[in-house]
Parts: sequence; structure tokens; C-alpha cells
Amino acid sequence: MKQVLYTRDIAAVLSHMDHAVLSYLNSGQIETFESFRTFDILAFDWYDIYDLSAEPSQMMIYIDRDDVFFLCENDLSYQKAVSVFKDAPTNERAVYEFFLGLIRGDTRNLETLEGSLIELEDSVITGKTHACVPEIVRFRRELLRLKKYYEQLQSIFEELTENDNGLFSEDSLRWFEVLSNRVDRLLKSTINLRDYVTQVREAYQAQLDIQANNIMKVFTVVTSVFLPLSLITGWYGMNFVNMPELTWQGGYPTIIGVCVAVVAGLLIMFKRKKWI
Repeated sequence: MKQVLYTRDIAAVLSHMDHAVLSYLNSGQIETFESFRTFDILAFDWYDIYDLSAEPSQMMIYIDRDDVFFLCENDLSYQKAVSVFKDAPTNERAVYEFFLGLIRGDTRNLETLEGSLIELEDSVITGKTHACVPEIVRFRRELLRLKKYYEQLQSIFEELTENDNGLFSEDSLRWFEVLSNRVDRLLKSTINLRDYVTQVREAYQAQLDIQANNIMKVFTVVTSVFLPLSLITGWYGMNFVNMPELTWQGGYPTIIGVCVAVVAGLLIMFKRKKWI
């Protein structure tokens, strides 16, 4: 028998399962993969890769020589399991087709994420940094979620190919090796994208540093321009009676001209040195 059902409805198929299954499930210590003498139990948290707001939902697979049951925690996982389930001549083939359906389209999803990251990096490089932080956080969370998901699947396929209880045929083991290799590539791509996010974050931080340096450069230029003027005004603010400029009719216009010349000369020098 091959069937998809809710975990809460497991009582309907208990007569087809090994008697040790119920006590194992009731223990509450469900691992990713458990191999028993006559059956295997696979458990993992399934993620809807197209819905970032969706919570993970657990799926379990019970398989022995006669039956295979796909147990789903909620409506979301149940609908997904039903959509990818295909009846097959053997239980091993049914499990293979099930996992193949689960990861179908994941490569395209990672390519879409990569394209979005490239656009985000372009925005950072061109200085459009006002909305980058939320995007970087979103990408980090999504890729961490995918990393955990693929690590679970990778662990399952590695255990399946061990075939400790001899439940699977040689042909089915080759199928699971194919799945293992595919999930391994998905996991590596996910890790590479996480590294890419780190590079984008560093580029964002570098851009912020450049902007801060530009602001400090402006303040430095302004300070450098007005420092000589402060010296001049401080000098004439001492109000010495015998300063000839105070009694000379052209004294103030001359000082104003000197100040303008100093500012213009400093600006020209800064421009030539490309400080502004």
C-alpha cells in the first residue's frame, strides 16, 4: 500500500505497520533517519521555498517491504505531498519519485535568488544603500533556512544508501545516490550564495565607510578654508590702536580682498590635488 495521509490519521494504517512504530512515535524523539530491522522512518522539516513567510512543517515517511506511507503534519505539507506523490511499481521508486518532486524547481529558485543578489550588489556599488539592510537580512534568513533543509535531505539520502537493513534493491540505491548528488549540489550552491551575501554586506559596509570619509573630507576642507580666516579675524579683533590698517581708508576692503584671495587660493589648491 502507498498512501499520503495526515500524521493524526496514522491509526488508520497502523495495522499495516510494524508494531514498534507507535511506541517510537510516542517517544517524541524522532530523528531524521531511523533504520529498524524490517522498516525505515524518515523525518524532515519541509519548507515551501516559494513562500518566505511559511513555517516549516514536518513530513515523515514509513517504508517497509510491503508498504510506504507519507505522513504530513498539516494542510500545507499534505497538499505538497499529494502534488508530488506518484504511484510506482515499487515502494523504493515511489519514495524516489516523491523526493524528486520535492526538489524539482529548487535549482531555478536558487538562480532567481542569485539574480536578486546581483541586483542588490549593483545597488550597493552605485551607492543606493538606503534599503539594503532589510534585503541583506532577508537573504541571510532565507539561505539559512534552505541550508538546514538541504542538510536534512542530504543526511537522509546518505543513510538510505547505507541500506543497513537490506530494505532496498541495488537499483533503488543508485536512484538515491542520484538524489544525494543533486541535493549536495543544491546545498553547495546555497552555501556559495550565503558567502555571496557576506560579500554584499561587506561591500555595503565599505560603501558606508566611503560615504563617511566623504563627509569627513568636506568638513576637513571647510575647516582648512576657514582656519586662515579665523587667524586674520582674530588678529584684527585684538584692536591694537596703532595698527595702520585701522586708520587707512582702504584697510577693510584690503582685508576683505585678502580673505577672498585666501579662500580662492585654497579651493584651487584642493581642486588640483583632487581633494574636492
